[in-house]
Order: sequence, then structure tokens, then C-alpha cells
Amino acid sequence: MTNKNEFKDDNRVIADMSMIEKPSFMGTLFGRRFDKKEKPAKEQEFSKEDRKTYVFGAMGASLVLVLIYAVIFAAAIGLIILLFKMNS
Repeated sequence: MTNKNEFKDDNRVIADMSMIEKPSFMGTLFGRRFDKKEKPAKEQEFSKEDRKTYVFGAMGASLVLVLIYAVIFAAAIGLIILLFKMNS
């Protein structure tokens, strides 16, 4: 009896994997290296108004997060003070 699932190689290349590098142990910690053939992406130019809008938007978003953390921190300190006053 012959095995029906016997593998027969027809020498076709489905996906050429010869140019793929091995994964780095450090990953992308030190940035991505560009090949000689590959060019880095072109930087996008922004107008002054767009740049100002993005900067103030990012600052506003970070300010909201800072305020949230400050309120949580103040509530935790207040709770600790309240607990110590109750026990004394």
C-alpha cells in the first residue's frame, strides 16, 4: 500500500522568503534600519496654524490627564488623613 498523503515537491515558489531578516533580540528598541534600496518616508510639512493646533491639542490632553491624577492623589491623601484622625 502506498501513502496517499506523500509530499511531492514541484519546485514552485509561493512566497520568496530569502530577503527576510531574522528577528532582532532587541526588537525595534534602537530604531529601524533602512536598506540601501528603501528610502525613509518623506516628512510632512505643516503650516504654523496646524503646528500650533497640534501642540496645544496635545498639551490640553496631557493637562486633563495631569488634573485627573492630581484629583486622585489629593483624594487618596485626604482619605489617609481622615483615617488617621479617626484612629487617634
